[in-house]
Amino acid sequence: MLNDSPNPKDLLGIKKVQLGLLPAAGKIYGALAMEDGSVKYGSYNWRSNKVLMTIYLDAIERHLLALRDGEDKAKDSGKPHLGHIIACASILADAVEGGYLIDDRPTPGPAAAVLDKYRKGS
Repeated sequence: MLNDSPNPKDLLGIKKVQLGLLPAAGKIYGALAMEDGSVKYGSYNWRSNKVLMTIYLDAIERHLLALRDGEDKAKDSGKPHLGHIIACASILADAVEGGYLIDDRPTPGPAAAVLDKYRKGS
């Protein structure tokens, strides 16, 4: 067990984010979509030019709807829709943490409360 290790590196490492918990397939799918975006827009383009949050949220939703409707790969890229969703979410996370995001979401609405209100079994 790692907590029982006398190695000082182990004792420090156990406190850090466990990056190995994210499944490799997700990392690979996301990277495939990022390759496509790199060709189209340039690598790490959102760090040079701030991005609008709603553009990426809309892209996530388009890929999710296509996936839900039975299409596994995006027609324009041939890459998995799941990869595009992962890539968009990763860009948003990077933009949030790096200060490259323009949060253009509308004024907060009641969606979360409505979902809670109509939760089955409540």
